[in-house]
Amino acid sequence: MTPGCKTLLIFNGDYACECWKKSCPSEVEKVTFLVWRENYLEGPLPSGVSPEVFEKTRADFLHTCVPEYSAEGIYRYLMNLHTTLKEFEGPECEIILYFDCCMYDMIMLARILSLLKNAGGRIRLFCEDVILGNAPEVFQQDISSLRVLSPEQIALYAHAWECVLGGSAAVAQFNQQNLAAEEPFLAQASVRYGEDHPADGTMGRSQRQLLEIVRSGVCAFPEIFRAFDKYEQYMFMGDTFCLRLLEELVRMGLLCMKKSSDTDPYPAFYPAERGK
Repeated sequence: MTPGCKTLLIFNGDYACECWKKSCPSEVEKVTFLVWRENYLEGPLPSGVSPEVFEKTRADFLHTCVPEYSAEGIYRYLMNLHTTLKEFEGPECEIILYFDCCMYDMIMLARILSLLKNAGGRIRLFCEDVILGNAPEVFQQDISSLRVLSPEQIALYAHAWECVLGGSAAVAQFNQQNLAAEEPFLAQASVRYGEDHPADGTMGRSQRQLLEIVRSGVCAFPEIFRAFDKYEQYMFMGDTFCLRLLEELVRMGLLCMKKSSDTDPYPAFYPAERGK
């Protein structure tokens, strides 16, 4: 870590954090670290509201996805992220972000940098096409080798997030203007996000891909989930997110869902009659 700095590490997931702990055990007690567990690719994203209202809205939605966690507990976790970020404002602070380049991570990174745009300290970013939970070498490199984001770069990510909050038309305009040209991973993620949230209100790319997979004869959920990744340059889809998209296609009347067997924890999906 940089001498004399108050340091915060932020990881894109638990696997990355656990890999860091095993790779750098001597650092675990010396620094503060966060795992940013959020999926901004689904659910409501209210604009122009206080952090408390935003996170309450997110907590209520996330509770429907993981009902084993209470909405109150999720809300406390989300607000703790805000509180911790506030503790690392100021020129004596250094924040180090470990993310990969998929859409899931880049939209999350845009959210975090929007919250840090006035932090005033040094912000370093590792962002590459790598599964951080399988890459201990990433955490063994000298922190000073990670690039420092300029105020302009931080503002770009923050603007990308504001466009996400602004809706499909704002994202489309951001992409048409190629505003993220100097940050290619952000640019690619924003385009991919726009494909899942088309401004004309039609079905998003992810659901169209899932529908095509099922109509091709792939019915078992694990096989559908694996087949989806073949469409993507950077894998981003989690299994529970994938399952919710498939269930939405069922509610739309395009697929039907059946339990493949009593021992299989996942259902199978088939084209509905009018969706064939």
